[in-house]
Formats: sequence, C-alpha cells, structure tokens
Amino acid sequence: MLTSNIAQFLKDTDAKIKAEVKKQDAEAKKILTDAYSLITNNSPVDTGQFVANNIVTINRTTSKVLEEASSKSEAVLEANSLIDGLNTKKDFTFVIQNNLPYADKLEAGHSSQAKAGVYGVTEQIIKDDIKKGRR
Repeated sequence: MLTSNIAQFLKDTDAKIKAEVKKQDAEAKKILTDAYSLITNNSPVDTGQFVANNIVTINRTTSKVLEEASSKSEAVLEANSLIDGLNTKKDFTFVIQNNLPYADKLEAGHSSQAKAGVYGVTEQIIKDDIKKGRR
C-alpha cells in the first residue's frame, strides 16, 4: 500500500532531521565553548580582573564590571554552564565582552603577554576553523 510507504518515509525523514538538529546543536555549543576558552586562555594573566570580566550574556550586552577576580578555570566553568543550558534552536546572539577600562588597550596589543590582542585573534581562529571544516 502506497500510503504506508509514504508514512514510513516521513517517519524516517523526521528521525534523520532530528538527529541532524541534535548534531548542529552540539556543534554550536562546542564552537561557543571553544571561543570562550580561547579568550580566557589568551587573556594576559592567569588570574585577575581581566579574566573575571570576560562576561557572557545571551541576546544582550551588559555594562557590568566584576570587582572580584577569579581564575581562568572558574571563568570557563561558569561560561560552560551557561552554554550547556542554551537552547540553540531559538535565534540568539552569544556575547562575550570585557568592560574594564583597560580592555580596549589590551585588545590593541598593549600587553607583552597578548601582543595580538584577545578577542580579534579568537574570532579569526574560530572563523578560519569553521571555513576549513575543523569545527
């Protein structure tokens, strides 16, 4: 019967689409996790204000500045927790920003530990990796 073949085809196709969406979701989260990790790893100190102030938000920016310093591992764990909870099926903008007064100077290369900056370097690495199919 033709209708049963069509019904099975639709069921199979639906399962394949759901599997692809799940893969896409996982890949998007991996890219976000990698971007945040690169930013924190390229930050010019192991602990301190700059690392603590690589702030992650969804669908908005913030003017927040954190007073308390944290380690890179604490910052990455916090960001990963936010990323894990994302619903990437909805349109969203993932924002990583640093509002410290000297963040622009660090991005411009005014640090012997981050001569090429932090954010721009990370963005280029992620773009290149995506283009080359590595992400």
